[in-house]
Amino acid sequence: MRKDRLLVLLAAFLWLLPLLWSSAAQAQARSYVNRPLTLEGGQGRIDLGPPDYGFMDHGALNDGRGFRFGEVFDGRGRWSYFGAGGAYGITPQFELGGLLLPLHLSGDGHFGDMEVYGRYAFSRGGALGLQFTVQLPTDDTLGVGIGLPAHVRLGGSGRLETGIELEIMEYGLNVDVPAAFMFGVGNIVALGPRTGLLFVDIADDRRDAIALNLGFALVITPAPVVDLSFSFNWPWFFTSRGPDDMYVDVWELVFGVNIYLGG
Repeated sequence: MRKDRLLVLLAAFLWLLPLLWSSAAQAQARSYVNRPLTLEGGQGRIDLGPPDYGFMDHGALNDGRGFRFGEVFDGRGRWSYFGAGGAYGITPQFELGGLLLPLHLSGDGHFGDMEVYGRYAFSRGGALGLQFTVQLPTDDTLGVGIGLPAHVRLGGSGRLETGIELEIMEYGLNVDVPAAFMFGVGNIVALGPRTGLLFVDIADDRRDAIALNLGFALVITPAPVVDLSFSFNWPWFFTSRGPDDMYVDVWELVFGVNIYLGG
């Protein structure tokens, strides 16, 4: 328990450090909700947090970035995790990226499953793309994802981060449908509710289940090259699997930092 508290304090300090360092640049910060679906050609990004709260932070694939803490089912204890990755814009419509450092910190600790992905936007600055993801079994499970990520503008200062993905896992087939409603407050802050449906193991009538996520996210952009993010989620707020329909005692807390380079 003491170890988890120290990790939370460390994550909070690292999350606040870029905010304090770059506070003088607030007036010129770029709004989070205006960031494009793919990086510009020649632009890189260091992902110490989710790049968005729809397609890239939900489901069995395209998840696991940032300092993450939570409570597991049945009161069996808390867990802690850190995931780091990155991405690079090959062209203004195509980026390559991945989850490169998945570290499970709780218990004895171990290295998790790495991921690589390619994302293509159908038009420059467009709202819809195609993404192919491979989870490498560097710890446990091989997986392949094929999906359509989307960023849909909501008025002048909002964005719906959503999409749909077919996840082909060793244990079966999942369908992931995330949704995050992010609204800008000036150029500095974006926040809003997030949810999503995960249809687990849909090909097996004995094991199939539905999970509904519910939570919220906050992103602060203190400078054009930095996004600081925070989210709280009930990943199994409602589920058809298990003795109960709702699991509010199963939760997840995420601190994230994303840094943009060049471009």
